[in-house]
Formats: sequence, structure tokens, C-alpha cells
Amino acid sequence: MNRITTAAIVAIGLWATLVFAPAIRAQGAGQTPPPGALTNESLKAMLDGLGYDPKEMDHGYVATLKRDGWADGIQFGLSSDGTKLGLNSYLGSIEKPDAVTAAQWKKLLEDNFVVNPSFISLDPKSNRLFMVRVLDNHGITAAYLRQQVDNFCTNIHGTAADWRIAGSE
Repeated sequence: MNRITTAAIVAIGLWATLVFAPAIRAQGAGQTPPPGALTNESLKAMLDGLGYDPKEMDHGYVATLKRDGWADGIQFGLSSDGTKLGLNSYLGSIEKPDAVTAAQWKKLLEDNFVVNPSFISLDPKSNRLFMVRVLDNHGITAAYLRQQVDNFCTNIHGTAADWRIAGSE
């Protein structure tokens, strides 16, 4: 494959990520949360019980988890209809997105395949990279949430060499 073809494939992949990421976060819009789904109050209680020391935000909670030399800031938030629980973590800003090579963008797309159901997303307005994970809000126990958070942090750490590109923090 020549360089132009590779760049076109990467550009199409990034476009799809940008177009469909908001749709993924909005999944379940208009639905009703199932009985026993987490509420903002029960989410906070669960995060407290896990020892995450959550801080309230405009939408959800943020906690900093320290382990293995990392300090992962993770935001936890329920969708507006309460059917989804989202986790997201700010990875860094890309000062000059056009300076990022096609090979670097391609590697991020490949990472998305590996870290699924997490995914790396670029906010086109701020050029900020995020790791995101969306869970169905039903049957979430403390043990399940801890496992999801552990897997999420592993995804962040395992892809760090790839998302620290072109001046990202």
C-alpha cells in the first residue's frame, strides 16, 4: 500500500471514530434504566466503598487511582437516561494534529481493536485524547466495577506509547 492510500484509510477510520463516538456515548437514549440500575447516589456509594474517593463534578464523579507508578484520573458518569455508565480518562492534548503521522494514527486505530470495549477518542474541538469505556447500567456490582476499572487502567497503560504522540501530555 502506498503512503497516500494508508493516509486515506487512517483518515476514514478517524472520521468514523469521531462521528460514531458520540453515538456510542448516547446509546440507550430514550430508554428507561432497568430496576436495580445505579443512580448517581448509589454510584457514589459504590465508588466510596471501593476506596476510590470520588469527587463530585457537574456530571458524575472523578477519582484518581494510584497504582504501579501511575495516577489515573477517571471520570464516572451515568447517561442522561441512566441506562449507561461511562468511564473516561484524559490522555493528553495533541498540539499539532496535522504533525501526527499516518502510521501514528493507524497505531491508535489498531489499539482500539485491542482495548475493546474501551476506545481512544479525539475531541475535534480541543484536540484532546480520551480513553472511554461504556457499560450497560444493570447488574453492576462492586466486584464487576473494580474489574472494569482495572481493565480500563490496563488499557490506558498498555497504549501509552501510542497516545503520547505529537506533543501530547
